[in-house]
Amino acid sequence: MRAASAKNPATITFYLYQGDQETVDWMRSMITKFEEKHPDIKVNVITSAGADYVTKLTTLWAAGTPPDVWGQGGPVRTYVERGWLLDLTSYAKRDLEELKPSEFFRAAWLAYQWDGKFWGLPFMSVGTFLFYNAELFDRGGVPYPPTEWKDPGWTCDEMVAAARNLTVIDPSGRMKQGGVGVNTGVFGSILYSYLAGGDWFDQNAYRTGTPSQSTLHTPENVKAFSAAVNLMWKDRVAPRPGMEFDSWSGFQNGQVAMYLGAGPWAVMGKRNVLKFAWGMASLPKISQRASIVYTDPWMVSSATKHPEAAWELVKYLTSSEVLQSYAEIAAFPPARTNCVMAYLQRMARFSTHHSEREILMALAGAQEYGRESIDHTINGWPDIMNTLTPIWTEMFANRKGVGESLAAADEKLTALYRKLATSRR
Repeated sequence: MRAASAKNPATITFYLYQGDQETVDWMRSMITKFEEKHPDIKVNVITSAGADYVTKLTTLWAAGTPPDVWGQGGPVRTYVERGWLLDLTSYAKRDLEELKPSEFFRAAWLAYQWDGKFWGLPFMSVGTFLFYNAELFDRGGVPYPPTEWKDPGWTCDEMVAAARNLTVIDPSGRMKQGGVGVNTGVFGSILYSYLAGGDWFDQNAYRTGTPSQSTLHTPENVKAFSAAVNLMWKDRVAPRPGMEFDSWSGFQNGQVAMYLGAGPWAVMGKRNVLKFAWGMASLPKISQRASIVYTDPWMVSSATKHPEAAWELVKYLTSSEVLQSYAEIAAFPPARTNCVMAYLQRMARFSTHHSEREILMALAGAQEYGRESIDHTINGWPDIMNTLTPIWTEMFANRKGVGESLAAADEKLTALYRKLATSRR
């Protein structure tokens, strides 16, 4: 292949999520700077432009016009299984000194290294936390939950006790203020299992990315989901389905004191919504400390005709230069620890409750105790979520018991895994 030059540049396509305009404009400016630094590479930017990001990506592959570089998280294991991704191992090993892996959050750096292969470079990475309304805590005389993840206390029982002191029920029995908000959806609810020492998948599923049996109906998972359901129906400290306000909207409008298991999306970009000082704390342990980490990488297409050019772009987009700039506008923290200062400063200003040091402590702890999100690491996640959704609806509405629900989930998931295995043959 003839070497690219400024007169005959290698042209690659970069696929970008069409989210908020500020981020899109910033990303385009980074591409312009990249082209200035690499006159032998031309980057064509395409966006999802209102379409679902993964759906459009699938359409591009079906049409034989896949992008050379894309990211935004998504079902990365599925991309690998379909043969869409270039194995970046040799490139990463060659340029390891330039990449400076020690600068990345450890969980982020390892997120897409499977079976000795390297599938993507981390761009942003963030864990999940317990967010709280500091003003409601002050009003109720309740101590704040700890920002330090190594705190020997801060158990689920302690959270329930705090939530009871923060819950307001009127004489008619109607909840006017909730103590804690609960995620009742499938997505992200594996967090409850992690906190209780449980899991939905065995180690082979994480190693291969493809589950063959469900591990949902276990004592640890029953304990985990019983604790979550009890917050609504036994302890009566969390909004129930069908109430005037739900956990998510209730936290944002000041009617719920804590929200369990959210990331910075709960607060960043919502300056005009949140009218109170807020804090972020470690998640309470049922039997252990845990968090879910969401890491978005940039990846290279296996069909690219210009792998070196695509790799140069991925390296640039995950460089300190770019991530320090990203931290000034981002809703989520950059994956490099040496680039988070501007992000910490912005969060601290918005919180009006935390110092930059406290926010860094929370972010770092979530990474230390975190596990990468299963929608990134497990094949067939959309089918798994669709299978579990009606079961979760009945379970959190208290129409079916936790044990009964998880047994039904086990049965349906095992059947699903067999079906998916057959379709892969």
